[in-house]
Amino acid sequence: MNRWKAAGGAGRHVDDALWTRFRAIQDNFFNRRSEVFTAQDEEFQGNLVAKTDLLAKAEAEILPVKDVAAARTAYRDFVQAFNAIGRVPSDHVRAVDARVRAIESAIDEADKREWARTDPQTRARAQETVNLFSAQIDKLKDQLAKAETKGDKSQISKTTASIATYQIWLDQAQQTLDDLNA
Repeated sequence: MNRWKAAGGAGRHVDDALWTRFRAIQDNFFNRRSEVFTAQDEEFQGNLVAKTDLLAKAEAEILPVKDVAAARTAYRDFVQAFNAIGRVPSDHVRAVDARVRAIESAIDEADKREWARTDPQTRARAQETVNLFSAQIDKLKDQLAKAETKGDKSQISKTTASIATYQIWLDQAQQTLDDLNA
């Protein structure tokens, strides 16, 4: 079409005849191309059904991810079978690919959570936090005992409140540590 436009005019009578011939060739090309794409889409429709069924099976088997290693193995097997099926109609490619990426993302997220849970440095920091809060509570209990001996009601009140606050923090830190050790 660009070459047609670049060629310039040849006179009204000749241009009309040439345009009619050119348009017929162009229409023939686009009709045949449309027939090929329609035939491909019909062929690819069967692939879409097969891939959709395989996706549903993979989603049921893998999601939610409970065992990362087993999920990765199942995902690898799924991708091999999925790719072997072939192409799908172009208007369904994005939706199908999005479902595949969702499975992969779920596995990656589970892997990250597992690493965060089993990371030795994370456990060590959680244990240090529990130890720190426990030590602070012990110090505060000593201060409370001294305040009670003196009969200092203001100090008793402040120290009791501090102990309660640190105990809440200790309970949360201990829960985190327990979760990491589970």
